[in-house]
Amino acid sequence: RRCNHGGSRAGDRAQHCGGRGQTRGAQEGRGHQSAGQEDSGEAGHSPEGPQRHSGRVKYRHAFHAGNFADVHKHVVLLALLEALQRKDKGFLYVDTHAGDGLYDLRGADARQGAHESADGIEKLRTAAAGSPPALVAHYLECVAAARRMSGIRHAYPGSPWLAAQLLRPQDRAVCCESRTEAFVALRRALRDAARVSCENLDGYERLPALLPPVERRGLVLIDPPYEDGRDDRRRIGQALEAALRRFATGVYAVWYPIKHDADTNRWLDALRARLAQPW
Repeated sequence: RRCNHGGSRAGDRAQHCGGRGQTRGAQEGRGHQSAGQEDSGEAGHSPEGPQRHSGRVKYRHAFHAGNFADVHKHVVLLALLEALQRKDKGFLYVDTHAGDGLYDLRGADARQGAHESADGIEKLRTAAAGSPPALVAHYLECVAAARRMSGIRHAYPGSPWLAAQLLRPQDRAVCCESRTEAFVALRRALRDAARVSCENLDGYERLPALLPPVERRGLVLIDPPYEDGRDDRRRIGQALEAALRRFATGVYAVWYPIKHDADTNRWLDALRARLAQPW
């Protein structure tokens, strides 16, 4: 299923641990790594650097929307969704930290991020002007659709918007966002998405009640802001352990910062030891 190219305006709307199969990828900086399965920290900053409040990094994803790591994440997300859609049976998509849903890369927040998208989506659009791989071409179609449908020349779609465009009639999605300001933007971005439920809740806490889905197929994306990296990594482990107990055949995609390889590897090793499911 391709991105919706319909004529209706959407206003300004719009890695996995455990499983039988796996894809992996890595980026540096706001770089994150993913790993995915099918059953067949982000540290926000002003131009001067991260804003810390009471030991936490205050994160605004608009500073980083469309950067190279966002591009990587969203291409991987499309690949996972396409893999699930190889079967006719429907599935549930859960986004535990959905964000705004749609971003204006020329908006005030993005400008504070020093146009990170110039080295991300815009560079890819230029490089892919010829004949890009099919998955990259599909991703670029989705970005173009977001701009056309929203009327925002430099719009960039987040994961909830991308997923909403790909859902079939038999698929559905639940997008959680605990920050009220971001939730208002998310609900506005997805107001025309009939198969998507937006909830102003903590995604970690909401996840267990959503599993197992009635469809018995599902993809869960966990991409927290990592304002408190240690706490988010702890909660990710707890969430995965509880989710796999309830829904062992699901797909769980976790996006996480790669800052220090040794720390990251220790965390991953601890997750492997903790989780019963194979990677």
